[in-house]
Amino acid sequence: MYDGGRFSNLNSDMMEVLFKLSSSQNLCKLLYYNDENPLSKPDITNTRSLWYNYIYPYRYIPEIQTDLKCLLTFSFGEFRSTKGNEFKAGSIIFNIICHKDLVKVNYGSRLFCMMNEIDKLFNDQSVASLFKLTFDRSDELFVNKDYPAYYIKYKTFDFN
Repeated sequence: MYDGGRFSNLNSDMMEVLFKLSSSQNLCKLLYYNDENPLSKPDITNTRSLWYNYIYPYRYIPEIQTDLKCLLTFSFGEFRSTKGNEFKAGSIIFNIICHKDLVKVNYGSRLFCMMNEIDKLFNDQSVASLFKLTFDRSDELFVNKDYPAYYIKYKTFDFN
């Protein structure tokens, strides 16, 4: 295992978030299937195949693409020192980006459905060294004219 100093826990935190996101069939279906009823589609057997294709562990803004798709990115921020002289992320931000032609689903907005799935996975939940995450805020995010987007920010809470 890589032990590279004060930021070494970030890679394991990143991997845990990737696994947690890909554990939600609803979220994976909302990302992967482009029709208006994605939740009725078959389960995705290899959800890890969505990593770096639909789910990115860093901020990523799509260029004009020939393939219409939705993306989910996340990043850690607001780093602070802990008692053990390590650094810990003080927040995690999820960016939900969806081509405008894919936003409408039978249940309303694909963006809002994805936001709800993320919130079920992370709000008031513990994730690795991030401790307990609590919802901080959410708002629209401008990407470009073809990709409406929202972000959701969670703050970490610990007892230090």
